[in-house]
Amino acid sequence: MPRTTRNDWHEPFLKELADSRNINKAAASVGIKCDTAYRHRREDAAFAARWREALKWQTAFLKKLSVSGNVTLASRSVGISRRKAYTARRDDPDFAAEWDAALWEGVETLESMALEYAMERKSESTLRFLITNLRARLGPDPEAAAAATRPPAASPLGLPLSYTDANGIERPVSDWQGGDA
Repeated sequence: MPRTTRNDWHEPFLKELADSRNINKAAASVGIKCDTAYRHRREDAAFAARWREALKWQTAFLKKLSVSGNVTLASRSVGISRRKAYTARRDDPDFAAEWDAALWEGVETLESMALEYAMERKSESTLRFLITNLRARLGPDPEAAAAATRPPAASPLGLPLSYTDANGIERPVSDWQGGDA
């Protein structure tokens, strides 16, 4: 009986992966654990490239997600269901990390588009909304001590910006700089 290499499962694994798009199923079909497949993917660049090719829908999906920030649109663009996308995300921690990065990129793309729109249309309310959401993500200003010396923030239109806090009180944007929001 000829001696087999330790990677003799690669080809049947990749074939099952391409057919089923399910890493758990592909691993089970060749009698290995998912951890083994992931380790080989990390350690063997050629195997990793063939893995990506087997899951080429994932690459196209992530590209669309990074542009739209929308899972439904990204799923439709590659001809899969949202459920299949979420299952792949659950089963593959590396894909989940790439998904998160693509989603943030999509959100940033949409934010820039909204900012451009708000600037072109001189939409104070859209600018206020964008700034409020950005501040909520960033948290208090690390330079809070210097906040008292800052002039109040102004919009590109020359009007002072304000936001509504959780209690419904209209506050100037400069309050954010002091962390009072």
